[in-house]
Amino acid sequence: LPKMIALNMESFGEDHESAAHMVRENFNHELTRCFVGQIDDEIFGLANVRKEESDYYICGFNIAPVYRGTGMGRYLLYRILHLLKPGDGEHITLEVDSANHPAYMLYTTSGFEVQSQADYYLLRPDFQ
Repeated sequence: LPKMIALNMESFGEDHESAAHMVRENFNHELTRCFVGQIDDEIFGLANVRKEESDYYICGFNIAPVYRGTGMGRYLLYRILHLLKPGDGEHITLEVDSANHPAYMLYTTSGFEVQSQADYYLLRPDFQ
């Protein structure tokens, strides 16, 4: 768990408390499977898959910055997709920030299609 927390902190820019909460919540959730990509003792990637009725939801997919662009993200994603083996009527959904171009490209070139898009806006601190 400490290595998973550290990777979430590094990948998502989270503080330790937030990353630890998210990792533990997914790790302990009865409907969630945590996938870890590992080389020797080093974790290069993580993903959580939650099964709800006939759908799988991939969330928290992240690759350590040092391994981005090496094909390890695609490798981990393909391994997960092959392990899930969705049947008739089952779907695999994931969420990605469309501004995260490398992740967006990974998913769209791996067979995922945009079904919906939500943009989030933050009020400027200088608003008066």
